[in-house]
Amino acid sequence: MVLLSKSDKRKLLVKNAAAAAGIVYRAPHKNSKTRWNDKEATLRNFINMLQGLNLLKPDDMFDTRAAKNHWVNTLNAATAGAVLLTYFAPFMKLVAQWVQVMSSNLHPSVSLVRVACKTLKTHLNALDSQGDELLRSDRELGESIKAGVLSLSDNFDLYLGGPYRNSWYFIVAEALDVKLFKKLSLEEKRDAFGLLKSNMFDQNDLNVHLEPRSDHDELLARMIY
Repeated sequence: MVLLSKSDKRKLLVKNAAAAAGIVYRAPHKNSKTRWNDKEATLRNFINMLQGLNLLKPDDMFDTRAAKNHWVNTLNAATAGAVLLTYFAPFMKLVAQWVQVMSSNLHPSVSLVRVACKTLKTHLNALDSQGDELLRSDRELGESIKAGVLSLSDNFDLYLGGPYRNSWYFIVAEALDVKLFKKLSLEEKRDAFGLLKSNMFDQNDLNVHLEPRSDHDELLARMIY
């Protein structure tokens, strides 16, 4: 994409190629190593523009043989991996969406940490199952998907695994979120309030018993006391 973004002439050629291919033009997006969402945007733009990019003629775009060869080799390598990338694109989009949610300055998001982790892990498991199914019809693609999932899962477990997502403050925060509280099982609610008691209150603070005013208060009282 850097090869395209440095020239107005090449940008115009890309726009014309997109029109010829009948696709919506997307401006070249340079990936940043420090911003995860840039990776998803770069991949999304590339997949969207691939059909148009393959219509471009190196002789029209570059003056030197070295630049032409570099473009052809880069595009061929990217095109070869495009099929595999389309399987991982939904996962990257999901991650990008959660990054936006968890980075919100307008709404508290600590209660959503465990939901995000569960959602991402479920998607990885589904992607791994897709790899299993493809082993019967396209073994090379199936193995590539499973290898990618394994790498993502290893890093997921390293950074977002049990010790992290099962931290007591995330469990408690989830239980204190009104919307999420309703979806928790009774056992999960008991565990959350048990962690709340043991980590945030002195035992003397729990000696005063408040009379419940509703069935909901009664349930909370039983869990707390």
